[in-house]
Amino acid sequence: MVRVAASIGLVAITLGAIASPVINQSQEKWDRYGKSSNIIGTLGVGYDQALRALKLMGKYLEGWRIEGQSIAGQYRAEKAREKERLEAEMKARFEAWTERQNAKLEEVKMICEAAREAAAARNRQQSFAERLPEIKRGILLDRRENNLRERELDLREKERLMRAERADLARERKEIDVSWRELGVAKESWALQERERDLQTLSWELEVAMRELERMSFGRRR
Repeated sequence: MVRVAASIGLVAITLGAIASPVINQSQEKWDRYGKSSNIIGTLGVGYDQALRALKLMGKYLEGWRIEGQSIAGQYRAEKAREKERLEAEMKARFEAWTERQNAKLEEVKMICEAAREAAAARNRQQSFAERLPEIKRGILLDRRENNLRERELDLREKERLMRAERADLARERKEIDVSWRELGVAKESWALQERERDLQTLSWELEVAMRELERMSFGRRR
């Protein structure tokens, strides 16, 4: 029914738009030429009646046009309200569906998380039982490695002290050489040689200890 009324309104609008200029133009021509000719004045009565009929029809058409515009406006307003209602309904349905899907997704996530935690707990228990001997071996190896590292540090400290002592002996030897050349004393040189022999002995012992440490480190890596 609304569509039919809208169609009638559109037709009335079109006819009114077409008839209004014709009626106005005819009225202007009658006012300009009708009073200057008796013949046209004689025929003016019929023309005037036709003109009034056209004006009346124009009023009817104008009324139909206005009514058609009103009906068309009501139709557009009703369609806009219907569109808003449908959009609101679809939005509400979509939001409800989204909430349901989110709830299902959260439930699935919780189930998956619980299953993953249970599997991880089982894997930890099994892995710990399987790795216990390896852990024990690792602890023993760590202890041996710590001992070797401590011995290596001790040997490096001894080597550092020996180098410092060598430097001191070299400096003393230079001083003794100068004194020996100046004073001709050979006793200091003999004492220096004794200390050099002692230092050579210490160097040999340090070298043996370093070789032993390398042998133990190589055996551990193998």
